[in-house]
Amino acid sequence: MKSTEPRPTIIHLVEILQTVTNTFQCETDLQNEIETLLSSSGVSYQREVALSRRDRPDFMVQTVALEVKTKGSPAQVTRQLYRYAEHESVGALLLVTTLAKLRVIPEELRGKPVAVTWIPPF
Repeated sequence: MKSTEPRPTIIHLVEILQTVTNTFQCETDLQNEIETLLSSSGVSYQREVALSRRDRPDFMVQTVALEVKTKGSPAQVTRQLYRYAEHESVGALLLVTTLAKLRVIPEELRGKPVAVTWIPPF
């Protein structure tokens, strides 16, 4: 059966996620807020999809792997996203972060587009 849902793009997801406000206490709270936003926007998603034993993005929205980070270095996060990009089922990556230092993530990994949504402190 063919889905009638329009294919969400990274740009559409970024627009939805830019409405997040930094009122959470931990990464799990932020993930829950993102889940609420995706649901209320009518976007189909899956939580914690196992791409492999080691690789499990916080959300998969069709072929977009969405990862949420409230800590970590740019090198650590880039390595993690690079691993996700190695999977054929991932067509694009979206990082949602509260850390300004993570805005330097490359715009492409393994030929797949990467977008970063920064949620500044309130």
